[in-house]
Amino acid sequence: MMQRVYEQPRPTDQEILSRVVYEPHKNKILTHDSYTCYFYNDNIPFPTERLPSKDYVGFIASDPSELDKMCPVACRPSYGQNWDYC
Repeated sequence: MMQRVYEQPRPTDQEILSRVVYEPHKNKILTHDSYTCYFYNDNIPFPTERLPSKDYVGFIASDPSELDKMCPVACRPSYGQNWDYC
């Protein structure tokens, strides 16, 4: 019986956060996203421009190439359409 428990796929941390944290509170939180705004319709862009090659919220140190990625024009705030990095 114990072996069957271990054979079942375990949820990832993101799946747990989605079910336990996000879903019950999604109408009470503010989500900033300047790169994948087209995947979710309940987020807003960061309010300030990010300087090139500077760390950002959610940056993973093992992938420095992400620092050079420009944010999509569609994900920029209306007052920051000329920004390259968000």
